[in-house]
Order: sequence, then structure tokens, then C-alpha cells
Amino acid sequence: MKTVSIKKTEIGLGLPKITVPVCGETQQDMLLAARSALRKADILEIRLDTFAGLRERSALRDLVRTLREYSNIPLLYTLRTAAEGGRRAFAENEYEDILLYLLKECQPDFVDVEIRRVAALRILAEAEHQKIPTIASFHDFQSTPKTQELLYCIRQMEDAGASIAKIAVMPENAEDVERLLSLGLSLRDSLRIPMVLISMGKLGAITRFGAEQLGSAMTFATAGGPGTAPGQMDADALREVIQKRHDGALRKGHIFLTGFMGTGKTTVAKELSSRTGLPLFEMDREIEAKEGRSIPRIFGESGEAYFRSVESELLEELFDEQRQIVSCGGGTVLRASNVVQMRAMGHVVLLTASPETVYKRLRKSAGSRPLLNGRFSVEGVETLMREREKYYTRAAEIVVDTDGRKVRDIAFEISTRVGCTDDKRDRRY
Repeated sequence: MKTVSIKKTEIGLGLPKITVPVCGETQQDMLLAARSALRKADILEIRLDTFAGLRERSALRDLVRTLREYSNIPLLYTLRTAAEGGRRAFAENEYEDILLYLLKECQPDFVDVEIRRVAALRILAEAEHQKIPTIASFHDFQSTPKTQELLYCIRQMEDAGASIAKIAVMPENAEDVERLLSLGLSLRDSLRIPMVLISMGKLGAITRFGAEQLGSAMTFATAGGPGTAPGQMDADALREVIQKRHDGALRKGHIFLTGFMGTGKTTVAKELSSRTGLPLFEMDREIEAKEGRSIPRIFGESGEAYFRSVESELLEELFDEQRQIVSCGGGTVLRASNVVQMRAMGHVVLLTASPETVYKRLRKSAGSRPLLNGRFSVEGVETLMREREKYYTRAAEIVVDTDGRKVRDIAFEISTRVGCTDDKRDRRY
């Protein structure tokens, strides 16, 4: 993924850049708001739709010049129309005229362009001509569109020459948040430009504090006052949480073993624990102990959705635990929010094996595998593996093949690749 460098700030590299909106009716109001936000922000978003003098070209030019002299951090200029949560309504031609004037006459640091505007492509082309970075954005304050629509939108931004792609949508339920998280995880390694994905309101809080693990290059917060979108947190509080999650991944470094059933998670986890001296945490066994019943009974009596919720709760509890080898259930990575959480706590390792190998390994325990009931065959295993392949792939930082290999060799490879000694007498980790 390419990064965008503005005033020595590298967007897309390191921690997500905290962007604080600056609003004001007058130039003086803007300066006062910028002053209070400077100490909290990596980037200031100048909300032009709140500026009363916007329609006067000289006033707009003076505002940009004054703010440029005042701030040594990047300034993002945004003209948000009422339909996208802005303070004022703008006709299409007026929106275009203001942004083209801004680009041609004011030399802004970078500019937000709403991709649904009729003139969006012309504005983005002019910005590219002027060598001014842009954020192409899409906002929906009512709902979360279908995943394919969002994917099309973000690819359109990329193809139009935007420097950064931004999606901000309103979730109606937790499933909407999961869909956006899933989209982000699938795009983070394939998109050619930095992205910003936000699910607004309380439901979508994980997209803000988990921005780094999701792959978002920026996140938006307030300087202590009211926000410009639902769910914005105070910038200081948000920075503390983001840093804590970043440090947690480095310091705790849990090693999460994921993969289809029968790929060797439990066996490899035991070997890793023995070699490193790190405690072993088997999620399925912990869930059975917590529930007081077996996995097949949980599935039969309460359903898979209930089981997945218990699984997610257990992951949350690991955040404050010391470093461990975690053997995950085969479906843990089905929830994108689980993947975001695991990436904030350590390394996610995917173990793989062929369908034939998995079938052989599971023959004696097939009865305890609810998801293979009625289809336990090489073909049945292969079908389920294929259904889950994209989930395993998007979660994994490290992929290790277990076919035809000794457990000790697999454990040695994992410990080496995650930077964990394989000598349990050496406790420097």
C-alpha cells in the first residue's frame, strides 16, 4: 500500500492519524478552534461548510493563508453538504466552483471530495493536476449499503486517482459493523492507496479504536466539544486506547493458532507451549469449562450464533492476560471483529493442511464435530474448507503448512517467525 506524505506526516504508515474537525463561523472562530485542537491532533480537518464567509473568494483565500501560517500539521479542507452531515446545502455547481477555486488559487495541504458529487471526477483531476493530495469520501448517515456497493465505491475512488479512500456509514445492527470490518480486512493488503473505514455511532466504536488492526490510516475525533459525526470520541482518550492496543500487541504478543479443524492447532499449541514455556490456552476447552457442557451440546441446545458470542467474549478476556499460546476454534476467524481483536493482542498464525490430511486426522473424532455432521468425507471437508478459506486468509499474518511435517519442525518455524525463543529456559521474551 502506498502512503501519502503531507508536512512530514506519513498517512498510511505507523499508527492511524487522529484527525480533529475544526469548525467556526468566522476566521477568528476557526483560529480559536484550531488552537484548542492542535495539541490533540495529527491532522486538522477544516470544515468549510461551517465558515460563513465561504462564498466570498477573498475571505476563503485569507482563511487558508492564515491557517497555513498558523499550523505546522496537515490541514484537510472539507466542504460537507447537508446530505453528508454538513451545516449548509450547496448546489452542485456551487460545490464544484468552491473546491476548484480552493485547488487553483489557495494551495491547500489536501482536500476532501465527496465521490457522489456530479463534479467529483473533475475536481479529483484538477487536484492531481495541481499535485494536491485528496481524500475521496462516501458518507451514508442512514444505513450501511451492501458490501458490493461499498467495494465498488472504494475501487472507484482508487481508479479516479484519489490519494486516500474514505467510507463512513451508519450501522443498523452489529451485522452491519461486521460487514464493514470484513471489507476492511479483505482490502488492507490489496488496495493501492490508504483507506479510512468508519462505522458511526456506538455500534461502530471498534472501527475507531481498532483502526490500526482494521487497516484504517486515519480516524476522526473531537477536541473535547461536540463531534461532527455520531460516535466521535475525545482525541486524547482515543489516542490512549489506540496506543494501548498497539503496545499490547507488541508487549503481550499472544500467539493465536487458527485454521480449519484437523490442521493441528491443539497438537502444535502444546509443542509450542512446551518449547517456549508459555501457558497454553485452548479456546474450545475453556468454553466447555465455562458453559459446563460440550461443544456439540452447545451447538445443539443454543445454536452456533450463541457459541460464537461466547467465543468473542473469551477473546476479550485475553486482552489483559500475559502472553500465551492460544489454540483457537476452527470458526473463530469467521467474525471480523475477532480478527481485529486478535491483531491487537499478538500474532495470528494460520495452519493449513490438505482435505485428505484433515479427513484422516478427524476420523476418530468425527462425532464431536457438529459442522461435519452428515457430510464427513474428503469432499465434505473440502467444501467446508473452501467456504472458510477467505476468512482464514484475511486473518492470517503468518501461514504454515502442516502436511507431512513433524510437529517440532512446525513449532520451530512458528517460534522463529514470531520472534519467540524456542528455548523455554530463555525468558527474555
